Amino acid sequence: QEDAADSAEAKGWEGEEEDVEGEEDENEEEEAKEEEKKPSKWKCLDCGSLNFAASTECDKCGSAKPSKEEATLLQARNDAKEEVAKVMDSFLRDQADLQNYRRDHTEAMSRAKELGKQDALRKLLPFNEDIAAALVEPEGMDDKTKAIHDSYSLLFKKVSDVWDKGGVESLTTETGVKYDPVRHTIVEEREAAEGEAPGTVVEVKKSGWQCEGKVVIPCQVVVVAAEKKKETAPEPEAADDEKTEEGEEEEEEVKEEAEEKKEEADEKKEEA
Repeated sequence: QEDAADSAEAKGWEGEEEDVEGEEDENEEEEAKEEEKKPSKWKCLDCGSLNFAASTECDKCGSAKPSKEEATLLQARNDAKEEVAKVMDSFLRDQADLQNYRRDHTEAMSRAKELGKQDALRKLLPFNEDIAAALVEPEGMDDKTKAIHDSYSLLFKKVSDVWDKGGVESLTTETGVKYDPVRHTIVEEREAAEGEAPGTVVEVKKSGWQCEGKVVIPCQVVVVAAEKKKETAPEPEAADDEKTEEGEEEEEEVKEEAEEKKEEADEKKEEA
């Protein structure tokens, strides 16, 4: 019976809460309807200023109050303008994103093309040494052999013409200049002679190549080695300081032992 009473009481509370919520919803609906019934301010078609609902003329320019049809059309026009503004803003943003993508894509493709060209040149240009060696005329050739050699020379010359058209040039350097990590590759280091600064190029082992002013294969050079740092011995003053500190510690230990022995002797005398 008690459980039944509790359940009935709980249902009663729930019913009261639902009634309260229903009343609140009804009050809110009534307030919203009253707000809608209240006359709203109207906007002047000529100057755009807001006027009270009871006014029949614009307080600013004196124009007559528009009719309901005109007010509806005006609201529709304003909504259309806002929608157009949103669409145009979105369109301009998309257009800017597209331009940025095109610029990034063009730069990436140009960079990839340049890197691919340089990579191909690094693999092909070393064959120029073999071509140059093949163009050297050997001694004791007869007319037939010389004709064959000349024909191959013309063929190899076309290869060099391709390099010239592509902006490929030989990269040279002089001795006595400072080492440049972009234009030079160190293949050997030598000890400095009189008047030679570390990092100075003293010999060019092999020339390099460049394309349109950019280094493709750097020159192989020999440079002056950097001076080795000499290991400095510890200063005598520091060593003397260490010795004096060790002597002081030993003296303190001897004093402590003497004091302990003296105390033991005094205790024995007192006991006697």
